[in-house]
Amino acid sequence: MLTVTNPQFCVRWLTSPAGLVAALDVNTGRMILAVKSMKEVAVTAKLRRYFRFYFVPLRAGDKTTYGLVTAFFDDHDEPLTICTPLFDLEFTRDLLQVLSSNSFDVHFFNENDRELLCCRAENPDSTRFRSIAAGVRFVPGNLELARQFHDDMTTSFGARSAADDKAAFTVKLVETFSGSDLDPHIQNPGESNERNIAKALRRSFGSDQVYWNPARADNRRGCIGVQREEHAIDSDQGQSGERGQPESKPDEEEVCCCCTY
Repeated sequence: MLTVTNPQFCVRWLTSPAGLVAALDVNTGRMILAVKSMKEVAVTAKLRRYFRFYFVPLRAGDKTTYGLVTAFFDDHDEPLTICTPLFDLEFTRDLLQVLSSNSFDVHFFNENDRELLCCRAENPDSTRFRSIAAGVRFVPGNLELARQFHDDMTTSFGARSAADDKAAFTVKLVETFSGSDLDPHIQNPGESNERNIAKALRRSFGSDQVYWNPARADNRRGCIGVQREEHAIDSDQGQSGERGQPESKPDEEEVCCCCTY
């Protein structure tokens, strides 16, 4: 598990948005590809034992460059995809180095930075990838161009042909490491996602307002609730201690959101 063996890498990963991040494992000398997306991506990778990446040609003004679409085939016509704009940055060079390797390790995280699956991967077509990547020139990036590239890749991939699938690079997942945390999500998705639900609620409410109760002993069901404070004021002058002065009541608490699993 990357969160145990490379905590310094995970600190960097926790600050990254969803997508791909590549790095060198300083403990083993192997390249790492971290995939951060919804858990369905990890489930598809585990069941299919492969994923593909496509080099998609793009236009930046009068220049030709490329982006990367990573596809996980839960459905052949509309697979789960991650579109990655590539620019003249260290991030791109790290990513190309991983995908140029004959063998590397892939770690799947969900949106809440929980590691779900880690696999040993092989790219049997790495020689061809290195040959293509060596001839690509990337342009300087900015937010507007990144959005344009993302839209262009989505459109291009949606219209892909059988020839595009044949030209894609297939990464095979040949071994699953011990410690993977994905099986509970498949067998019991409610209970296994309780941590994710609590973390998502804490994005909108204070951490001291979200209560995560343990599972009941009789039915193994639990509850996550959000408690809020209400400041009630009685403005009736007849009820006030002094005429013309509103009487304040003590703060009241109530549960405004509750979900069971």
